[in-house]
Amino acid sequence: CVRHNDYLLETAGKSGGRIVPFCTVNPLVGEAAAREVERCAGGGARGLGELRPDSQGWPLDGPAGDVLAELASRHGLILLFHVTEPVGHEYPGKQGLRLESFYRFLGRAGGVPVVGAHLAGGLSLYAPMPAVRRALPGAYADTAALRYLYEPSVLPDVVSASGGLGGERLLFGSDFPLVGQAAALAEVRGSGLEEAALRRVLGENAGRLLGGPET
Repeated sequence: CVRHNDYLLETAGKSGGRIVPFCTVNPLVGEAAAREVERCAGGGARGLGELRPDSQGWPLDGPAGDVLAELASRHGLILLFHVTEPVGHEYPGKQGLRLESFYRFLGRAGGVPVVGAHLAGGLSLYAPMPAVRRALPGAYADTAALRYLYEPSVLPDVVSASGGLGGERLLFGSDFPLVGQAAALAEVRGSGLEEAALRRVLGENAGRLLGGPET
């Protein structure tokens, strides 16, 4: 984790603001994790992720997840998780965090902004369920690797799902280098989203979340 974070922080520092670093940590290492989160936050990190708790051997919806949420809250960090859709085809890297664990964690996150990669495992599509709707106010989702998981036409459904993420908490993601940015942009632009929603997804939402320009 430390070497990974060193590289990210150094690269971001040389980028002139073009790269916003999200660092990684394993809460199972105890005080060392707390020190590393403090170091990363002091070095300019805006979040922790993309984290895969199941792959690292700790349950997000347990005590380690509570520690992580407290550290993120203390340092004003965003949490980003790989979230696995519960159905569909198998592929390398699918596992990392079960949707049900992510859902339970949202109720324990204490107001920390939480991003679920890959449309958060499809969680927003369950928003018509009242219990799910109550868990979503602090949640975001990104569009990373959309082409491998969903038809692009799912995005208007995510935006319009009653009580779901809406157009304000859906973020553009590519999963580069698996998917190039140009191809990912083309997919989102061709998804059927209205122009105002496209502007939010392709920049305004991330700018607001990260505290930077919204374009």
